[in-house]
This record gives sequence, structure tokens and C-alpha cells, in this order.
Amino acid sequence: MNPGTYTFGPADGTLRVRTGRQGLVSMVGHDLTLEAANWRATATVDDDMGCSEVRAVIEPRSLEVVGATGGAKPVTDRDKRDIKKNIVGLLGNDSITFQSTSVQAKDGVGVTVTGDLSIAQRIRRVTLDLTIEPDGGTARLQGRLPIVQSDFGLRPFVGLMGALKVKDEVEVALDIRLPAG
Repeated sequence: MNPGTYTFGPADGTLRVRTGRQGLVSMVGHDLTLEAANWRATATVDDDMGCSEVRAVIEPRSLEVVGATGGAKPVTDRDKRDIKKNIVGLLGNDSITFQSTSVQAKDGVGVTVTGDLSIAQRIRRVTLDLTIEPDGGTARLQGRLPIVQSDFGLRPFVGLMGALKVKDEVEVALDIRLPAG
């Protein structure tokens, strides 16, 4: 990317959260893919990559179920509403934020971004490796970040009297279309 400040959001790509399940009756639950409908990221790119910066804000209330695999029956619209209610109960109303502390070029095919991730008023240092993939006349910025919910003081969802649980580790997947040039 050329030096400058760039702003990204849902029109430019996806920010998804993938969950897994465990427990004695995990076969009745679903592995979910949630997508944030309200997020924004700002990247300030400098000629000196060490002076570059990334900021992001994700609204947890905007997470919607866009995929569900496994389970004893398909996920219904009512299930999706209940899942959303559980997410809001778990994460609250505060935005999820990220502020980089370090941006480093990675072998010309991406960047490594380290920074502070804030979820439910707890802050943890995370590192995200992002790759840049050609996509026609533009490129895509892609990366995955495992997040352990309990590291942020969150108790993963538990159902059926503890026999069905969401795994503590979830994965955030980012896929953004970069501007031409």
C-alpha cells in the first residue's frame, strides 16, 4: 500500500468470528460463523513501516449468525435471535477495540501487527499476521487471530446444564479488499 490513511468497513470486506463446541452432547450444538455488520478500521501507512498504525472498532451488537455447521437440527431464526441475545449478554454494550503498538513488514507478502485488544473492558496484547494476496487489479488483506475468551474475563456460553459448551478459543478471520495501487 502507498503511504496514506485508509479507512475500511463492511463494504470493503468481512470480519468473522468462528466458534466451536464441546461437551457431552456437543453433537446437538453447532459450530457458528458470526459476521460483524458494524466495524471500521483505519490504517495509517508510512514509508517507514515502523511508524504505521492500525486502529479498529467492532460493535458486538452487530454480530450475526451467517453460518452453522453440525448440530442435530438446522439453526432457526429464533435460534439466531437467542444466539445474538447471548452474545450481547456476554460482551455487553462496549465496543471491541484494537490499537496497534507495532507494525512490521513481513517478507513483502504481508505485515505483522501487534497491539492492544480490548473486549468487555479487559485489554490483552495480541499479534496478528496479515497476508496480502493478489486479487485481479487489487489485493486482499487476510488474517486469522485466535482469541481465548477467558483471557478477557468472558465465560463461554454453556447450555443443557453444562453438557454443551462453546469452546474457550474462538477465531477471528479478517478479509479486506485493499484499494488499487
